[in-house]
Amino acid sequence: MNEDQITTALAILGDRMEQAEKRLGDRMDQVEKRLGDRIDQLGDRIDQVEKRLDDRIDLVEKRLDDRMAKMEIQIGKVASDVLSFRTDMSARIDRLQDTVTSVRDDIRVNYAATEAVDRRNNDTREDVRHLTQQVSIVYLRVKKLEDEVRELKGNP
Repeated sequence: MNEDQITTALAILGDRMEQAEKRLGDRMDQVEKRLGDRIDQLGDRIDQVEKRLDDRIDLVEKRLDDRMAKMEIQIGKVASDVLSFRTDMSARIDRLQDTVTSVRDDIRVNYAATEAVDRRNNDTREDVRHLTQQVSIVYLRVKKLEDEVRELKGNP
């Protein structure tokens, strides 16, 4: 090979290298552009996901706040009902205590009346026993007097 052929071959080789470098550079530019587009798309998708997450978090926070408000209202109602129940129960216990006290007083009065009746009954028995003794004594005297009258009259 002579010098001209070598020079021509080197020139052709240089041109081909330039073309290959250009194609490689173009290919690299395309790859960089595609990667940049993909990165931008991923960034957009990440932004969309972040926005959806923020929206969902806001929605969940609103729901939780609403539920908390409802719970606080319900707790207030329950506290009010408990207070009302407590007041009603105290009043009922007071009424029942008054009733028990009244029944206890009635029992005491009736017991005292029963004791008085028992005493009168015992006194009446004692009076009947004394009266029976006195009637027996009178009967014996009458019997003795009748016997004496019969003797005096002569009837045996």
